[in-house]
Amino acid sequence: MQERQLMREPGIEAEFIIPTVEELQAQAKISRRAHIESVKGNILVKGKEIPWNLLPQGVLRSFNPVVGYYANAASDNMAPFQHLIPHHSGRHRHQGGYSLFVVDGKGHTVVDGVSHPWEEGDLVLLPIKVDGCEHQHFNDDPSGKPSRWMATPPRYCLESVQVGVNQRESSPLWTKYRGAYKGVWTDDAKEKEQAARKAQAAAARPPSFDGTVSNRLDELFKIRDQQREWVRTARMVVRFKDVPWEINRLGKMKWYLHPNITDTAHRALIFYIQEIPPGSRSGKMQQQGGFFTYIWRGKKGYSIINDKRYDWEQDDMLFYPVNGDTPQFFQHFNSDPENPTWLVVGIPNLYGPLGVDMGVGFEVLEDCPEWRALHAGRS
Repeated sequence: MQERQLMREPGIEAEFIIPTVEELQAQAKISRRAHIESVKGNILVKGKEIPWNLLPQGVLRSFNPVVGYYANAASDNMAPFQHLIPHHSGRHRHQGGYSLFVVDGKGHTVVDGVSHPWEEGDLVLLPIKVDGCEHQHFNDDPSGKPSRWMATPPRYCLESVQVGVNQRESSPLWTKYRGAYKGVWTDDAKEKEQAARKAQAAAARPPSFDGTVSNRLDELFKIRDQQREWVRTARMVVRFKDVPWEINRLGKMKWYLHPNITDTAHRALIFYIQEIPPGSRSGKMQQQGGFFTYIWRGKKGYSIINDKRYDWEQDDMLFYPVNGDTPQFFQHFNSDPENPTWLVVGIPNLYGPLGVDMGVGFEVLEDCPEWRALHAGRS
């Protein structure tokens, strides 16, 4: 059997190790096994099996907990969780990049002192900004029924800009059962830290800089200023009633966030709602995984994902694994002959830097019936 060797080649100063063929094969097996394990998680997560937890911010449950370390789902690219709001949530500050889809109810969210009303089907956006954003959620449902929204933070946002949470005020239920909660920092200490950092940045900024671009660094400053202005004036809530329906090859859709929609408070996701009429089906799609589909409305149906059937009901969620150079093939079917199904889909917005194909191809392999009927001249 060959042995690994430590070699030095004439003309090359560094020594290098030559592993054996057996070592390379063993490493390949380990890598492949790790990849297989990473995509063996649950593609279908049953909503009714997920418990609610009382935390300082309120009553929450996660469809894919502990992102990046150990996840229950087949992909840890997304970390969806839901928040039930009987009265109001706690108040805390953390970095944005979150999209909050209102599953049920009516209320408002106060972000950095500004109130933003929302209702069922709306999408509330928390912007990515210096020092994050302070926010608190309130239930305004006239029936007194708790409101519920679902947060859909992509992993790359959590790992790139999300460091910690400063809990300013705990929810009424946490206070009732656990007393007051103190966060990582006291309010005063955090405020002083932020103020000192802002003062240092202001003192270091050349007073003569007027936005004139003369080099690549100045280009970044100009982009920074444009982005700050964009966040200041962008839409914080994308309203269900304002988003038009379209019929495309995949189905009937409302697009909330898209690479070509540029006036929203963040663009971390691609986000849409898809309606499948009674007894109908979506188109069949090929694309890279790493996203989720949430069954928002619908009594029963199923999805064929990579030739395997997954039966679902309302409040379930589907996760699609990232599988190297192998795409995900999927199609959704509404088994209810009387009622439509509404699906909520969130995809990390990586199409710009990585390309829409995402290394595996982006294709519609079968058109939905509604698209076929439309193009056959029938209503």
